[in-house]
Amino acid sequence: AGIQWADGENLLCYDTEQGIRIGIAALKDPITTENLADAIEELKRQGAKFIVLSLHWGEELAETPSQEQQELARKAIDLGADVIMGHHAHVVQTMEVYQNRPIFYSLGNFVFGSSIPKTMLVQAEFSNDSLDLKLIPGTSSGGYTRTLTDADAKTQFYQYLEGISFGVSV
Repeated sequence: AGIQWADGENLLCYDTEQGIRIGIAALKDPITTENLADAIEELKRQGAKFIVLSLHWGEELAETPSQEQQELARKAIDLGADVIMGHHAHVVQTMEVYQNRPIFYSLGNFVFGSSIPKTMLVQAEFSNDSLDLKLIPGTSSGGYTRTLTDADAKTQFYQYLEGISFGVSV
């Protein structure tokens, strides 16, 4: 009761305590230029200052996105998305910055009940003119997910992410 959510048919506009309207669209395969454009256009119509896309897509266990995913993500940014957070691959995938906006092709499995050695959360903080991101690396085993707290483990995670990403320094 009272929990706001978004899915393929329900878009969400959320007003922060600072009065910033954030639009969220959660889409799943098949993701097309048309349904991306429709969602972004509707969120803009509802007054969203920032638009976040949560995309359920990608090949399971692949560390890199397909060319089609990369083209769709970049098109979504061109259409007005500010952040793209993908999921479904069950592993952390490539991230990139396109037009000064972040694309996370897959965050991994933060909650899934399986053993995934690398996963992450992304904390996004919106202000009037900017977006600040904080990556929170984690690991999952035996159905339990925890954030990485060991400095060496975090460094290894960030090095791994940089190694599979497109020109990104973490």
